[in-house]
Amino acid sequence: MGNDTLTKSTTDTVLGSGIESALQEWIRPRSQELTEMISDLRARVDDLGTRAEDVAVLSASDVAERAAAEIAAEADTAAANILSKGEERSQARQYQAAFQLQHNLPRPPQEPDIVNSIILLLLAILIEGIATAAFFLGGGFVAGAGEALVLGLTISGVNTLTSAGIGGFVCGRYWNYGLKCREPDAAMAIKRWTARVGAILTVCAIGGLLIASGIVRATGETDHLSFSLETIGAAATNFHSLMLWAIGACFAILSWKKGMTAFSDAYPGFSAASKAVTTATEETKLLHHNGLSEIDAVYEEAIEKIAEIGDDIDDARADRREERRALVHEREHLIGKISGLADDFLAFRAGQISQYEAITGRKPADVNMAPIDTAKLTALLPEIPKDTPNQNSGSADSRKQAVAVLSATRSKSIEAVNTAYQQSLR
Repeated sequence: MGNDTLTKSTTDTVLGSGIESALQEWIRPRSQELTEMISDLRARVDDLGTRAEDVAVLSASDVAERAAAEIAAEADTAAANILSKGEERSQARQYQAAFQLQHNLPRPPQEPDIVNSIILLLLAILIEGIATAAFFLGGGFVAGAGEALVLGLTISGVNTLTSAGIGGFVCGRYWNYGLKCREPDAAMAIKRWTARVGAILTVCAIGGLLIASGIVRATGETDHLSFSLETIGAAATNFHSLMLWAIGACFAILSWKKGMTAFSDAYPGFSAASKAVTTATEETKLLHHNGLSEIDAVYEEAIEKIAEIGDDIDDARADRREERRALVHEREHLIGKISGLADDFLAFRAGQISQYEAITGRKPADVNMAPIDTAKLTALLPEIPKDTPNQNSGSADSRKQAVAVLSATRSKSIEAVNTAYQQSLR
């Protein structure tokens, strides 16, 4: 038992405190230790029944609830934005209809391809520039092909851009502005006559450019260009100059005509009126697409989390099985410890009686402390729950239910967004 225990028990016997006192001092710490170990085992068994899957099941439901709320909020926001943009589209359509009615435009607005128009104008500059350069190069009035090409592209560039930009896009489009308007006003007349005067001046400028190119081709004079009857007559009798004028005039007319529809509708203001409708329609489509995308993003993220919860449940089950094995081992260890304690108690009590007889020369009158009740201590041990297959059967159902809630919310939200989109296009 140890020297300290033996010395104390012997002293207690000599002093007459009795064997029972020694037995109580021996059993008290050992009994307390066993009680604490049994309490700890019971707490671990109780925890085993709740911590494995119940938390995971609640987590699946919680994920579904939060995601469903977020999906509904995204749908409400998207529907509100779509309806608001639809109202803008409706107002833009009303403005376009009023514009068409006022200006007597029964046709739909023209929507030109600006990139294609720019490419065509650049191509016109290049073709006219090469043709013009060839005529100047053939006359021998330029140093070489490079100088001829620079001169040709300069003339063609000025001719095309002036014809398309100032002539067609600005002056040409406003030539008949407001003539068919139901209620014409002074501002329309001012714009119309300003454009007509501008068109005449632009034609004169283009004509001057072409005449100058013909004079240069006929006389070879570039530094002191003269617009006299003599130089003009020389150009008018020169075949190459006439060809330059013909080519320049053709490209000027084509550029002028292209400029009227290159960047907007041929009637001023019509494109702006229709652009608001087009922009609002495109923005409505974008809001519809983004709304559905946000709903799907939240849904898919929640589905992934629920799937991860399933993996966590599998891990929890494995941990639970491992913990159960440890608890079974711990319970068997405590049963053995209780049995051993009873045997040790009997041995200690016998030793105390023997010491008493050796010291006093007589047997103790009575030892009332009964042996340790192992059955009572064993009954305090908790039963370890069985690891049956249906122990965690609710988790799969909970995950299925969470997915069903999410799917129903997603379908309802998509329907709400689509309904708002259809309303916005009416």
